[in-house]
Amino acid sequence: RIRKYLDREKAKLLSNSFVLSHFRYCSLIWMFCSKLSAQKIASTQRRAIRAVELDFDTPSDLLLLKYGFEAIHTTNLRLLLIEVYKSLHKINPEFMWDLFQYKHISINLRCGKLLTLPKSSVCTTTSLVFRAILAWNNLPSFLKEAQTLAKFKSSIAKERVFYCQCKGYI
Repeated sequence: RIRKYLDREKAKLLSNSFVLSHFRYCSLIWMFCSKLSAQKIASTQRRAIRAVELDFDTPSDLLLLKYGFEAIHTTNLRLLLIEVYKSLHKINPEFMWDLFQYKHISINLRCGKLLTLPKSSVCTTTSLVFRAILAWNNLPSFLKEAQTLAKFKSSIAKERVFYCQCKGYI
């Protein structure tokens, strides 16, 4: 309601502070919500962007691209991959270190080192570990071989599409 009294920068600040910040806080949790909740999150993000940009005519699929925003699910996948990197390099808390194990393969693959998928009795297909391993194994090898966390974050920031088997975002 107050958008007409605000310039673009102030509207963006309010949108990020009061709307989109809720989806960035504990964002990995949002990956495991229901399909209906995922659609509501995406709809809320689109409405916030429309209000900031005062663009109510652009189709929703082009809206994010046009204004340089990123879908919340893509951001969540990026954060998930960063956690995998930190676990493999023992940067994050110790309880995370054993979640991901490299697969022992005697030949060099173009896709680089792969992670072992846990047995289905240990880990379901909707778990954080399962989704993280699938996303990691589908990354290009040059991303997996980053020497530092900062380099990994900067190289992964350039990626726009990540592999995901989520049923909520299809």
